[in-house]
Amino acid sequence: MLLAGETYSSIDIHKFVRYLILRANGKPTPLEDFIIVDVNDQTEYTKEHIITAEHYNRFMLSRNHFETPLLSSARLAKRTLVIYGQSAAMVTTVLHERGYKAVHLSGSIPLYKTFYPKGLTTKSGSDFDIAVLTEALQRKIDSDRGSRLWRSTSSSRLRSVDSKSRLSVNKAKAPWKY
Repeated sequence: MLLAGETYSSIDIHKFVRYLILRANGKPTPLEDFIIVDVNDQTEYTKEHIITAEHYNRFMLSRNHFETPLLSSARLAKRTLVIYGQSAAMVTTVLHERGYKAVHLSGSIPLYKTFYPKGLTTKSGSDFDIAVLTEALQRKIDSDRGSRLWRSTSSSRLRSVDSKSRLSVNKAKAPWKY
């Protein structure tokens, strides 16, 4: 079990795509060197998965003293496991408890495809299409900035800063009035 205060990291698909782009451009990522691990059933993995993802049978976790070649190579090379799929949170927790560097990639393949329909999964090719992923990520960032929540948040901050500056000016002019 994880102790209080101990947690594993969880990232969303947009942050992960940003890391893929950085890695493809030869720049360092916060995850350093990582392996993408799919813990879905073998049939779902065969049907479609993230490009370069390796399959890991989550039921192998019940064997405490058995380490698959995937896990042993990750441990020896001190690589981070980016885990997604059905029960990925549980797998990430167990592997983190066993001393592996593990990160949970939240979401599922259908969710990933809504944002990145091309360039990310095996249905769209055998290699990551970094140009397409960069374009899709930029569209996502631009749509977030144009949303109602983004506009209201920044405008409310501006109003609060403006009102504070007016209050401080008034106090400076009439220090005896509060």
